[in-house]
Amino acid sequence: MANITINIPDDKLPWVVDGFAKRFNYQEQVPNPDFDPEQPEDPVTNPLMIDNPEGKAAFAKKMLIHMIKHEALKGHNRESLAEDQAEADTVILS
Repeated sequence: MANITINIPDDKLPWVVDGFAKRFNYQEQVPNPDFDPEQPEDPVTNPLMIDNPEGKAAFAKKMLIHMIKHEALKGHNRESLAEDQAEADTVILS
C-alpha cells in the first residue's frame, strides 16, 4: 500500500486541526447513546450529552481522508462525463 505523508509544523498543528474542526462542524459534545429518556436527565448518571469520544485531531484526519476520496471521485466522474459526452456526440438524433 502506498503512503501519503503530510508534514505540519508542530506549532501550526492546532491551527490546522481547529480549522478542520470548524469547517466540518466538529461537535465538542454529542448525544449520549446511553441516555435513558425514562429517567430524569442528570449530568453525572444520565447525561443527555457527552464529550465527543472522537478527538479533534482524529476528526480532522477523517475529514482529510474523506476530502481526498471525494475529490478523486469527482475527478473520475468528470472524466467519465467527458467520455460520455464524447460518445453522445457521435450519436445522430433526428
